[in-house]
Amino acid sequence: MSYATKKVLQSADEAFESGAAVVGVVVDELESIILSGCVQNTFAIWDQSKFPGFQTDLGVEEIDPLVRLVQEHGQCIAVLDPSEKPRLNVRKSADGAARHREVMETKLARQQQEVDRLGIDFDFIRSGILPGYPKKV
Repeated sequence: MSYATKKVLQSADEAFESGAAVVGVVVDELESIILSGCVQNTFAIWDQSKFPGFQTDLGVEEIDPLVRLVQEHGQCIAVLDPSEKPRLNVRKSADGAARHREVMETKLARQQQEVDRLGIDFDFIRSGILPGYPKKV
């Protein structure tokens, strides 16, 4: 719940009022990925009236709907960058830490596979960021 501060939620509401179809919040471990428009389901809020659903089995389920949203709505991705970035709450057990390392080490490669499958590149997703975003909150 440290992610869902009053300021972040108010800023997300403002982003939707400005035309966002999805709002992603930067978390420490995924900062560069999220700032490039590849919001992560760690903290993403999807406009359910526009959300096209998930269609992948690569474990990077956010890429496909981002691409389809940008194809349909153009600039519709809002990224919020909190001044105090929350950290992921990874299980403190050895297996939890190992699983987290594995996911993080393979995330970019799996995202690349997904954009290749969709016939686009990361610049296409980045082009879907709303003007004025990423926004510091």
